[in-house]
Amino acid sequence: MIAFRLTGSTTETKDGRHVRLARTDLGITASGCQVFELPPNVAAHRHSESASGQQEMYVNLAGRGRIEVDGEDVEFGPRTLIHVAPEAIRQPRAGTDGLTYVCVGASPEPTFRPNNKFD
Repeated sequence: MIAFRLTGSTTETKDGRHVRLARTDLGITASGCQVFELPPNVAAHRHSESASGQQEMYVNLAGRGRIEVDGEDVEFGPRTLIHVAPEAIRQPRAGTDGLTYVCVGASPEPTFRPNNKFD
């Protein structure tokens, strides 16, 4: 087991956003996994994953914000998980206290077998 403590590899943008490369630091090879830290009232990059085919799941770690998904504005508070389809255009943005979240992305493959215990 490898623990990730939000101190791993990081990239900072001009507007103060941080991206922590959890996938790389943890050695994950089956999915993408990054931690994003947004300062107050700052938005992440608006994008879709239609080219990669990746579904994404957003998990709030701290703070509050919103995620716009195909024009629908969704509250993104504590204890919230949001699934976004590959073709949907999404843009997370922080509220007044900032926002820290994990984004896990993966492409569905025929070899993926969910654990029946959780279905």
